[in-house]
Amino acid sequence: FSPLLRVVSKTHTQISSGLSPHGSQNEAFFCAPTHKSLGNSLSMATLHIIGSGSAISSARRQNTSLALAHDALVLIDCSGNPVASLEKQGLSPWELDCLVLTHRHTDHIYGVPSLVHQLFLRHVTNPRGPLRILGESSAINAVHGLLKSSGLWNRPGCFNIEMEMVSMEGDTRTIGSMDLEFFPVSHGSTPTLGIA
Repeated sequence: FSPLLRVVSKTHTQISSGLSPHGSQNEAFFCAPTHKSLGNSLSMATLHIIGSGSAISSARRQNTSLALAHDALVLIDCSGNPVASLEKQGLSPWELDCLVLTHRHTDHIYGVPSLVHQLFLRHVTNPRGPLRILGESSAINAVHGLLKSSGLWNRPGCFNIEMEMVSMEGDTRTIGSMDLEFFPVSHGSTPTLGIA
């Protein structure tokens, strides 16, 4: 078996995956059989658990948000102060390549204006490439409205924001060398993406 994904939590005391006997109290490794054609060339991506709380955050648990780091940095859902949250995980928010929005609920998208604003302020003195934002159509539309109402959409001097609607049925996007496959999951009547 070869480790394909390392899960790290710097804010929570334990990860209970049940999928792997490897790792410490604050990390777990998700393993899969080594593919013969790949040999040892697979390198491990790291999934950082930024928040694992419900729609009501607390002093100990933020709203759900994850970061996937490999040769690219992907933020999955965006709540609270995403720049500070990424930095607490030892990740550079300035190197963020892509934001994936699983669905349109407020607790998954309300940090987007803060993220874009802080990246813009840094962009003024240290230019960056575009930020991709992926999500199902209602999440993309909601975030577009948030950015437009906060004066961040098409702001002069801002980096490009590339919004892409993801199909609910088997759509795949490549970020760095990672292929993210999207599929529908049940979350009441709200269209919601799962990611593999």
